[in-house]
Amino acid sequence: MTDARIATEWLTWLYGERPDGLLWIGGHGDGFKGRQFTEIEPAVAYAAQLDESARGGVYHRLTTMRPLGSEEKGRGAAADSAYLPALAMDLDLAGPGHKEAKLPRPETAQDLLLLLRKAGLPEPTTWIHSGGGRYPFWKFEQPIDLTIPGQLERAATVSRDLHRLVIEWAAEAGWKVDNTSDLARVYRLPGTMNRKTGEPTMCHVQYGDSTGIRFQLADLAGAVRRAARPREIDPGPADRPASAVPGPSVSQLFTDATPPEGPRVFSVAEAMAFLTPFLDALRSARDGEINVRLNDAAKAFSHFGEEFWPWAAARRELLAALEATEYDGLTWDAEDTLRSAQRSAEGDWKAVLRMEPAAALEAAEGNVEDQAVAAFLAELVSPDDLEELPPPVALIEGILNLDSEAWLIGPPGSKKSFVALDMAGCVSTGRAWQGREVHQGTVIIIAAEGAAGIGKRIKAWKRRYGPFGRVYILPRPVQAKDAGAWAVLVKACRQIGAALVVIDTQHRVTMGLEENSATDMGYYIAAVGALRRATGGCVLTLHHTGRKGGDARGSSALDGAQDTELTIAPGADKLRAELRVTKQKDQEESDPIPLRFAVETVGPEVTSLVLEQPGAFVEAEVRPEDDHGADVHIPEPVAGDWTWAIFDNHNSVLRRRILSVLASTTTPGFGITQAACQKSVLGRWYEGQPMVKSKRAGRLAQPTWDEAFTAVVAAVDAASGEQVVVERGAKYSLNPVIQGAARGGQRT
Repeated sequence: MTDARIATEWLTWLYGERPDGLLWIGGHGDGFKGRQFTEIEPAVAYAAQLDESARGGVYHRLTTMRPLGSEEKGRGAAADSAYLPALAMDLDLAGPGHKEAKLPRPETAQDLLLLLRKAGLPEPTTWIHSGGGRYPFWKFEQPIDLTIPGQLERAATVSRDLHRLVIEWAAEAGWKVDNTSDLARVYRLPGTMNRKTGEPTMCHVQYGDSTGIRFQLADLAGAVRRAARPREIDPGPADRPASAVPGPSVSQLFTDATPPEGPRVFSVAEAMAFLTPFLDALRSARDGEINVRLNDAAKAFSHFGEEFWPWAAARRELLAALEATEYDGLTWDAEDTLRSAQRSAEGDWKAVLRMEPAAALEAAEGNVEDQAVAAFLAELVSPDDLEELPPPVALIEGILNLDSEAWLIGPPGSKKSFVALDMAGCVSTGRAWQGREVHQGTVIIIAAEGAAGIGKRIKAWKRRYGPFGRVYILPRPVQAKDAGAWAVLVKACRQIGAALVVIDTQHRVTMGLEENSATDMGYYIAAVGALRRATGGCVLTLHHTGRKGGDARGSSALDGAQDTELTIAPGADKLRAELRVTKQKDQEESDPIPLRFAVETVGPEVTSLVLEQPGAFVEAEVRPEDDHGADVHIPEPVAGDWTWAIFDNHNSVLRRRILSVLASTTTPGFGITQAACQKSVLGRWYEGQPMVKSKRAGRLAQPTWDEAFTAVVAAVDAASGEQVVVERGAKYSLNPVIQGAARGGQRT
C-alpha cells in the first residue's frame, strides 16, 4: 500500500516543490509506458494507482523530461532529459530478488558504504532502501539544466565514469555491481512496494538527508578523476567460479579506507545509529565471515572513547551480536579479535561528543564569575518598567512584527515559498502586502533548497511588480547544527541589518537534528533566536505541516518558541489559498486572508506563479456570448476596459484574456509563443486544466482558442491604425504603440 507522505516528501526533496521539467512515473502496472507530470501531487496519486495494481513496482525517472510527442510512449531516452537533480546508483545486495550472476553481490549495506569510500567517492547525500538493494544519491546544489548545449554530454560522462570506478573496485572484491549510469534510468519510488523479493517490502529513505551535503557536477567529476584505480585483474575463463576470482578479502580491501577530514561530532544516539549497520552485519554473518565482521564492528566501536561509553559496554554489545552467529570458539578466539581491532584502530579518527544541553549547562556553572551575576541582576526590571516598554513594531500590519520569530507552515506544494517571496518583495520596496502597510527594510533569504526554483519566481515577481529593493539571497543551506557556520550567518546578518530573514525551509537547515526531539529542536530554536537578536528583525521559517495536516511537523517545542504562526490552507482551486494567523503572541489574531496566484510567463516556454495583490482582479460581466460557454463568474484583469475598446465592444472574454496575458508578460523585442500564451490563459482562468476538443462548461475548447487567437493577431487598433499584436519568429508581443494603454489600463 502506498505511503503518499513518503512519496511526496521524497519527490519534493529531490525535485523541489515545483519541479523543473516533467516528472516521469511508471512501472509494471502500466507496462512502463508511464506518464509525465508538472506537479508532485498528481504524480503521487498516479503512483498510488499503479501500486494498488499489485503488479511489480513503481518507478520514477532520475532526470525530469522535456515533453514527448503524442506518438511517443515510455520513459524516453537520455536525450529527452530536461534537468538532473542528482547522480545515483542502483547497488544490489545478495538475497531474495537478486540472483547471483558471474560474481556474488555485496551482502550488507555497510559493504556498500565501504565500497564507495574505497573508490574515493564522497559520502552520498542520502540512501534509499529499495526493498532489496540500496540507492546512493549525490544531490546537486541546484538541478543541472541539461538543455544547455554540452551539459547533457558532460553529465552523462561523469555518471558513466563514476559507475565504472565503483564497478572496478567491486570486481576487486569479487563482487558484481551493475552499470546503471544511463541518465534515463528509473528508480523505485520511496513509499511504494517492492514485490520482487516475494514478501512485499516498502521502498523508503534509509538515512534521511544523512549528510546534508550538496554537490556540483565538478565535485563528482574531480573525485572520479583523482580516485585511485584497483590493480588489473585477470577475469579468467568465463566459467571460473566466483570464489576463484582473484582479489583481496573484504577486510583487506576496506580496512584502509580513507578517514574523513576534520572532527566528527556525535551525540550518543547518533553514535549508536552509526554503529548499527556494523552490528547488523555481524549478526547476519555466515561461517567464514564472522571473524571479519567482528573485527570491522570492533574497529567501528573504537572510534568512540570513554566519553561515549566504557569499553566494557562496547564489548558487551559486540559479544551479544556475536551470539546470533554460528561462532563456536574452536578455531579462533573472539577476545583476540577484539584486542587486535583496538590496536589496529589506534591511529584512526576519534569521534567528538556533542554534549547534550543539560550536561553543557552543568559544566558551565562551575565557570560563572560574580561579575557576570551582578550584570545579570542589573538587567532585572520591575512591573512599572515593563509598562513603559514600547508595543511591538509591525513589519507587515497584523501579520509579522519586527524583533520576532515566526513560522509559515503548510503541506508540500502549498506555495509557502511564493508567499514568503512576495512578502520579501513588499518589505524590500515598501509596497503594501495584501492591502496591509509594511515597514520597509532589507531582506535576507536563505534559499536552502538551492537557486534553481527561486530564480524563476523572482523573475515572475519583477515582471508583475517591478524591481526588488535590498534583497540578498544565499542559494544554499546553513546548518543550525554547525555552530561555526551559523555564527558566520548571524554576524553577516547583523552587518547587513535585515528587517526580514526568510529561511526556506527548516528541514533543509536542520540536517542531523531529529525534528521530533525537543532537545534537538532546541538547537534550532536557539539558532533562530540568535538571528533575531542580531538583526532586530523578523526571522520567518518555512516549515511543513505533519502528515495529517494542521500543526507543524515535529516537536511541539516549536510551538512555545513562536511569536507568530501563519498557516496556508488550500483554496477552491490550485490558484487560490488562504493564509490563517494561527498564533499571534501578545496581540489579536487577524482574520484569514484569501490569496490568489497567477501564472506569469518569464521566458520562452517558461512560467512561474506569482501572488496577486488585492484589487488586481475584478469580476467579469457575464454575457451569453462568453467563449467558455458557462454561466459563471471568472476573475478578469482591471485592464479589461482597453481590451473592450480594441474589439469595439465585441463580447469576447477569451480575446480580452489573451490580450491581458500579452500585456503583462511581453515587452518590445521580447515575445512569447502561442503555446506559452495558451498556458498562461489556462493557468489564470481555467485552473490549469488542459484544453478539450469541443465546447464544455468551464473548459476551453481548441476551436474556440484557434478562432480567438487568430482574431487577436489580426486585430487593428481603431485609434492608431496599428496592429495590436506584433509577430516575430512565431513569437507574439503587444505593439509598443498601445503598450502604454495596456500598462495603464486605459486608452491613450
